[in-house]
Amino acid sequence: MEFALPIRVRWDLDSQGRAAPALRIAARIREIEPLFVEISATAPSALLLLSPVIDLLAGGFTRLSLTLGLFPGAAEWASGWPAIDVVWRIASPSDFGLVPDGAEAASFVPDGDTIGLLPAVLESFARSRASVLHLPNINAVHAMSGGGQLPVPKPEQYAAVDRAIAAASIDLGVRRLVVHDYFLWRILARRFPEALGERLEFGGCQAGSALAYVDPEGDLYPCDALPARLGNLAGDDSFQALWDAPRRASLVEAIRATPAGCEGCGVLPACRAGCRGMAQVAAGTLDAPDPACPGPEPAR
Repeated sequence: MEFALPIRVRWDLDSQGRAAPALRIAARIREIEPLFVEISATAPSALLLLSPVIDLLAGGFTRLSLTLGLFPGAAEWASGWPAIDVVWRIASPSDFGLVPDGAEAASFVPDGDTIGLLPAVLESFARSRASVLHLPNINAVHAMSGGGQLPVPKPEQYAAVDRAIAAASIDLGVRRLVVHDYFLWRILARRFPEALGERLEFGGCQAGSALAYVDPEGDLYPCDALPARLGNLAGDDSFQALWDAPRRASLVEAIRATPAGCEGCGVLPACRAGCRGMAQVAAGTLDAPDPACPGPEPAR
């Protein structure tokens, strides 16, 4: 499905407490009236900006959600906004003990450095009061902003996690998992089918079409997993103008093309070639399989 503007915008608000750019960015996002705005505030400096930003974005048909870090003052702030869906970012299994009472959702990013913790994270989740655990993709824009390397999990790491989860005999009960990455979803769906259900909503990579990402400086990207800058919302250009630029259209065309290495694979109708951003980062081209893919499989 083609979208004139994104219906979902992810925005990292960790901008060292600078109010002017943040409010200008929020106004630019507000202009396009997305259905969903997902704000991430994992550093204390963002706390001062959250209330005015939310005031600007709230209303209309836009639904706001917020991923908060477990830093001092965050729980007190969140208690004053009961209508906002808050997801608490954890970095280790023990962090579940720091999640505020009454919290429903937590988030853990299983990258190449942390995916080995996932079985223990699931065990802690099963014992916690949280009812939902989000397992989002790696934020490649953030990870590479300082010139660092992106810790993309390898297929053998996924296989090791699969074995460890099976050996742990974890019972999630009625808890729910929200998993973006297809290859991780496939592993967890075998172990926890009732927690994940059918992946009916997945229609392939939405970067640059239904989805947009904005970094703390206002730079606009097709997705947080795809570091291909489209422009800056803190400047004079509107969101619409940046979205209508030829660069975005060419990126979407490349994203929708089937990578050469995926032709004829029996899993392609389900995985839709996986995460295009991870392919770009790992192989330097969008015409490559997701690096988490263990290899082509025969059609059933």
